[in-house]
Amino acid sequence: MMKRTDERRYAVTPEPIPRPCKRFSKRPCLNERFLKHPPTCAACRAVVEYLINLTSTCTCIGTGTRGGGCTEMTVKSCRSLVLLTLCLLAVPSLQAQTKKLTTAEAKDHIGDRATVCGKVVSTHYAKSSKGEPTFLNLDEPYPKEFFTILIWGSDREKFGTPEDEYKGLRVCVTGKITSYRSRPEIVATERGQIEIQK
Repeated sequence: MMKRTDERRYAVTPEPIPRPCKRFSKRPCLNERFLKHPPTCAACRAVVEYLINLTSTCTCIGTGTRGGGCTEMTVKSCRSLVLLTLCLLAVPSLQAQTKKLTTAEAKDHIGDRATVCGKVVSTHYAKSSKGEPTFLNLDEPYPKEFFTILIWGSDREKFGTPEDEYKGLRVCVTGKITSYRSRPEIVATERGQIEIQK
C-alpha cells in the first residue's frame, strides 16, 4: 500500500512580507537579471531576499515522498503565494501611475503624486528672481492660472529653454502636487517628468 505523505510536514509557513519602496513596486518581476543585480535600497533588498527564499523553499524534486521534498500540491500553493505577493506589491504603484488629472482637478489633490495634463498657455523665466525659476502655466495664463509647472534655475539646463520649447504645447507633468498661494503646482527637476502630448 502506498504511503500518504503528510503535507503539513512539508508545508511552507511564510514569514511576514517586508514592505518595499515605491521604486521596487514599479518592477514587480523576479527576472534573472534583476535578481543578479538587486537594488541598493535596504527595504527592497529585504523584499527580494524574502521572495528568493520563498521560491527556493518551493523548489521541490520528486512526487511527494519524504526524500523527494514537497508534494505537487504544496509546490502549486507556494507558486500561487509568490504570484499573489508580487501582485500585492504592484497594485499601489500601478494605481499611482494611472492617476491622471486635469488642471482643474489638481487643486483637490495637494500632496498626492499624480500626472496633470494641460496646454501651456503662458510662460515666464524670472532670471533676476531668487532661484531663477521658470513658470509654465497650464490652461489659463498668469495671474489666473489653474496650474503651474515650476522649474528652478539649478535644474534649468536639463530642459534647455523650457519657456520657449513648451509654450503652446499640450503636456503632461508627473510629480508631487504642492500649493503656492492657493495655486497647485508641480516642481519638475528632470526632463522626463514633462511629456509632450501629440
